[in-house]
Amino acid sequence: MEHLSYSRIKTFSQCPKLYEYRYIANRVPAPSQLMLEGADEHLKIASTEQVPEFFKPAFERNFPLPVFEETIEADFLTFGLKGVIDVYSVQNISASIADWKLLNIPEDDTQLKIYALLLSQKYPQVVFFQCYYVSLKGNFFKRYTYTIEDIQEFEASLSEIADTIQTAKDFPPRPGQHCAWCAFIKECYQENQIPLEITQITTLEQAIELARKVYIAENFLDQIKAQLKTFLLEHGLDELVFDENNRMYLSPSIALRFGKINGRKKK
Repeated sequence: MEHLSYSRIKTFSQCPKLYEYRYIANRVPAPSQLMLEGADEHLKIASTEQVPEFFKPAFERNFPLPVFEETIEADFLTFGLKGVIDVYSVQNISASIADWKLLNIPEDDTQLKIYALLLSQKYPQVVFFQCYYVSLKGNFFKRYTYTIEDIQEFEASLSEIADTIQTAKDFPPRPGQHCAWCAFIKECYQENQIPLEITQITTLEQAIELARKVYIAENFLDQIKAQLKTFLLEHGLDELVFDENNRMYLSPSIALRFGKINGRKKK
């Protein structure tokens, strides 16, 4: 049985096309600098002494027997689940879990619930969970508490998600903010180019499909603009001159702009 993970579930929910690239075509993009930094910070925390100072009071109270960086797998009725828990501690009927984040913490607690579900399989006596997202660079943490009933309810919803993933035949793109840093935006753009002919939109489905393609195309162009901006900064340039009338210049804002409205005035 192939085991699902938080990363797989999150990727599919975010964009089925990205899931296809990563987990079906097995195309693993090179890690970003932020990802490398995050992995490095995780490796630094392998004992109680290395836990960040701002989190130590809560850690010492709730993690009496900490276990660091453990991979746990469990098989359920219709799916398998796998996770690497940064640190956890089990004492009698209670369990504590902490997940290190470099800076931002997720808006939802799905990852923590997955870890609680895995621990509930390994330690059936546990009926109460307290879980933490810990921002290493932000110097703050957020706490969640669950009962075993909460985790059992989550298991039922996760089963539906797992079934959707495992039976999927089509993997359409789901454009969103994540497109801005997607490593596969070029391929996605090539597969979803906007039609050259401008036709009248007559149905909601047509409008939605065209809007998706526009979003993908805009994010593809944003990545190109970002590369051009980097080139300008690295070479100490204020502008790229096409000809006498047109140029791209480095604006005070994040965006690059075309034209000569705010360009250098000719004397």
